Amino acid sequence: MNKDIFKTPDKRWKDFDLNFSTHPDTEDLTFLIDDNAIKRSVKNLIFTNRTEKLFNPTFGSDITSMLFEDIDVVGVSFIKDTIYNLLNTYEPRIITSDIRVSSLSNNLRVRIEYIIISKPEELQVIETLIERTR
Repeated sequence: MNKDIFKTPDKRWKDFDLNFSTHPDTEDLTFLIDDNAIKRSVKNLIFTNRTEKLFNPTFGSDITSMLFEDIDVVGVSFIKDTIYNLLNTYEPRIITSDIRVSSLSNNLRVRIEYIIISKPEELQVIETLIERTR
């Protein structure tokens, strides 16, 4: 019996680029594909505040509101747990392997390591700076 029958085909992920840039030839909106689409989705989850998405008040995180507080070891642990739970709840395409958070004078540097379920051999990394805005 051929074992390839049980293999699931690779899925392609496609999302709109939030810059709304257009293709130079066709002038259609460009898309983010596969790994880049998932990276954008992870960043959107982190930067979206709760109650910001209509009809889904638990979507997102309130990490940006924590930038106005003194962040100690307990705060860093809370942020890591928040990001971990957020990704596990709203991003089923990945498995989170590590989250590192460091506080830099009212800014947060966040590093997320994850594996895309359809590409388990590749470790993906996102590093972002969450800054306080006035």
